Amino acid sequence: MSIDNPAITARRRTRRLARARRRRAIVIGVVVLILSVFAGWFALHGLLAALHTDPASADAAETPEPIPGQRINILVMGLDNPSDDPMNPVDIRTGASRSDVMFLVSIDPETKEVGLLSIPRDTRVNIPGYGMDKINAAHAYGQSERPQRGPALAMRTIREFLGVTIHYYVRMNVAGFRGIVDLLGGVEMNIPRDMDYDDPSQNLHIHLKEGVQTLNGEKAMEYVRFRSYDNADIGRIQAQQEFMKALIHRAFSFGTILKLPALITELKKLVDTSMDPGTMMNLAAMAARFDPDTVQMGTIPGEDRNVGGYDYWVADMAKTRPLVDKLLRGIDRQANATVTVEILNGTEVSNKGTQLANRLKGLGYSVVRVATADRTDYSYTRIVNRDGESDSFGQLARNVTSWAKDAKAYHASPTEPSNGAMVTIIIGADFK
Repeated sequence: MSIDNPAITARRRTRRLARARRRRAIVIGVVVLILSVFAGWFALHGLLAALHTDPASADAAETPEPIPGQRINILVMGLDNPSDDPMNPVDIRTGASRSDVMFLVSIDPETKEVGLLSIPRDTRVNIPGYGMDKINAAHAYGQSERPQRGPALAMRTIREFLGVTIHYYVRMNVAGFRGIVDLLGGVEMNIPRDMDYDDPSQNLHIHLKEGVQTLNGEKAMEYVRFRSYDNADIGRIQAQQEFMKALIHRAFSFGTILKLPALITELKKLVDTSMDPGTMMNLAAMAARFDPDTVQMGTIPGEDRNVGGYDYWVADMAKTRPLVDKLLRGIDRQANATVTVEILNGTEVSNKGTQLANRLKGLGYSVVRVATADRTDYSYTRIVNRDGESDSFGQLARNVTSWAKDAKAYHASPTEPSNGAMVTIIIGADFK
C-alpha cells in the first residue's frame, strides 16, 4: 500500500538523493577501474595473472559461456563494507556485503554496440530461497552462505527478474575510489566555479576553488558528489562525465603503465571477477574499437512504494521489458515487425517449424508462413535473404545462428518466388 503523506515522501526523496550521490561516485570508480585495468593489460598482458580470478566461483551452471558473435552480458557490482565504514576497507571476498551499485553492461562484438542498464539498489524482487526483498540483499544473502555464492545469487536473481543471461561478474568495494585516484597521481580538472557544500549527516564537506588543478582522491570524491547546480541532476551528470573523460585520459597515459605493478597490487584488494585473463584481453581489444559516444544507457523504470512498512523501488515491468530488449538484447521490435519471414522445416522433427516461429515472433518478427521443406534431410539451417536489406537480414541471421550453430546465410535471385516473405529459413538438423 502506498503512503502519500507529503512529509514522508519528502524524507524518502532526501534519503534517495543521498544514496544516489554515493552510488554515482561508486559507479564512476567501478567503470574507471575497469578501464584502467584493461588499458594496462592490453599493454602488458604478461601481468594478467596477477589479478585474482575464479571463473567457476559463480556456479558454472548459472554462468553459461557466451556464444561466439553474440552479446556478452556482465554484471558490475559496487559493494558496501559490512562495517558501513568507508575508511575501513575489507576484502570483498569475505563478509556479507550488499551490492549498493548494480548495473549490467551488454557488449555486442559484431555491431560494436554497448548498452548499460542500471538497477536501483532498492528494487523489489524475488531472491531465490529468500523471498521478496531489495535486490541489493541478494549478494549479502549468498555471501553469508559462502564467500563466492554472493555473485551467483545476485546473477540468478537478476536473470529471473529480467529474463536475461549473465555471463560474467565484476565486483569491487567502495573504499577503492580515493585510493585509485591517488595511485594514478591525481586527475587534472578545470573546476568551472567555486564549489561549497556541507552535509553533516553524510559527513560531506565540499570546498573546491575555481580553476585548473590536480584533484587527489579526496578532492575528486568531493567533485563528483557536488550537487548544487542550477539544472540539478543534469548539471551533476555533466560534471561527472567531464571527470570521467579526464580520469580515463589519465588512466591511459604512459605514466599509468609505468605504475601498473603497484596498481595491480591495489586492484587485488578491491576487484574480483569471474572473467579469465583471456576473456579480459578479448574485451580490451573490443573496447579499442568501440565509440564511447554511442553507449546507450538506461535505468529500471518504476516508482517509490511502501510495502509492508519498507520502502522499495517497484519496477514498471511494462516499461522495463522494452528497455531490456534494447540495451541488453539489441532487439528493436518496431524494426523487426517490418521483416516478414517464411519458415520451412527441413527435418523429420515435426514441431521445429513452430518452435522457430514462436521464437521469432517473441522477438517481434512477422512470420507469414510455416510449412514443410522440399525434403527432410537438411543437415544445416539455411537463411535466405530475398529482400536485399542487409541490416534487417543481418540481425535476423544472427538471432537464428544462436539457435542453429551451423546456419549459413544466402542471397536469393530476384526471380525466385518469395511467398510474400523477405526472408526464408530452411531448418536443418543443427537447429536446437
